[in-house]
Amino acid sequence: ADKSGLGGESESIADKYFVCTECLVEGNVQSFVDLFYLTHALDSNSGYGGEEEESSTTLTSFDTLQFLKSKLTEAEVANRHAHHDTVFAAYEDIAKHYQTQHDYKTAVYFLTKALGVAQLAQDSVREAQANEALGLAKEKMGAIRQAIEYYETHRDLLVRHGLEVPGESARHVIRAYKALAEEVQRQGDYQEAITYLEKSLEAAQALNDRAAEGVSTKLQIGRASCRERV
Repeated sequence: ADKSGLGGESESIADKYFVCTECLVEGNVQSFVDLFYLTHALDSNSGYGGEEEESSTTLTSFDTLQFLKSKLTEAEVANRHAHHDTVFAAYEDIAKHYQTQHDYKTAVYFLTKALGVAQLAQDSVREAQANEALGLAKEKMGAIRQAIEYYETHRDLLVRHGLEVPGESARHVIRAYKALAEEVQRQGDYQEAITYLEKSLEAAQALNDRAAEGVSTKLQIGRASCRERV
């Protein structure tokens, strides 16, 4: 149904009241709190936490409300029984939903919750997974330094536990190093640019594939250019 205009807004408010109340009736207080703030954030075009940012969503659809309620209550119930895998998956699903809406602020909020669950469960694989997802979200937000920290943690966790770093994951950190090198170079910090170009080159060489060879050549040229200015 079309929920545009004042009538549509009233219907959306009624939907929110109904779905939020369901959480309370079912005894899921935390789900009620999270759902209330999430729907408020969506309807005011801001990410979870109240800061204004662009969003393609204005009025929360009933299907979205039901999806959020389902995942939040699933996480809350599973948490009571220490079913960490289920809690992690629920938070991850919510984060993915918000990423499709380009609401990376809210996605980061739930990915951070998922990371906490993985750490509590001492699940290194899921901890690494959450760090990589946070890196990707932060990169989308333009927070390259934070993205690199998450990417590096993801890589270090895998290496520490004798697990292979996937090629795609290696390319994420190569891309972020190069982006940060270009950013600080524009700001005139050529020494720091060299540092990140070298990090990117090392990561590309460690990847050891044909694509990395091309990246390495470009980075060597860039590094030489920066050194000329230092």
